[in-house]
Amino acid sequence: MKTKSFFSMLVIPAAIVLFFACQAEQPQTDYEAIGMQYVEMWNTLNFDVFDDILTPDFELVEITRASTFKGKEAFMAYVNQIHEANPGFKVELLEMAYNPELGGGSRFMIHTRGPSGDIIQIDGLSFFHVSEGRISKVWNLTDVNSWNLQLGYTWQPPQVVEEIGSE
Repeated sequence: MKTKSFFSMLVIPAAIVLFFACQAEQPQTDYEAIGMQYVEMWNTLNFDVFDDILTPDFELVEITRASTFKGKEAFMAYVNQIHEANPGFKVELLEMAYNPELGGGSRFMIHTRGPSGDIIQIDGLSFFHVSEGRISKVWNLTDVNSWNLQLGYTWQPPQVVEEIGSE
């Protein structure tokens, strides 16, 4: 009897440890691959990968424009609009970092052409969240001041008009 209880005290914990230790490892999300596919989607307008890399409730927040695009149709319409307004539009992913617990970020450069054909380059940052292996939300921020200066716009400070009081 003592042998059976001693044996069962060893076998049951060992079986539990082996059961959990031998479970198939969950595949790691390849954040760099997802990021590259996202950029490629922007560059080629090939939205076939949308469902593979973006969640159905995906949101793109363009901080500079104070605009949010929710869902596949709104996102595709926005990307198409950007390409129509900016000939030669391309996104270059410069670097990306992701922490599954905190989210991720990337630094990118937009390449496009101005009305006179000049090459325009705009720096940008993205912050993103991945849920169940797909991007669920992206916050983009681009250097609009640089964009405007490259287009030839100049900024004029507002004129201050002093009122002269009558006495």
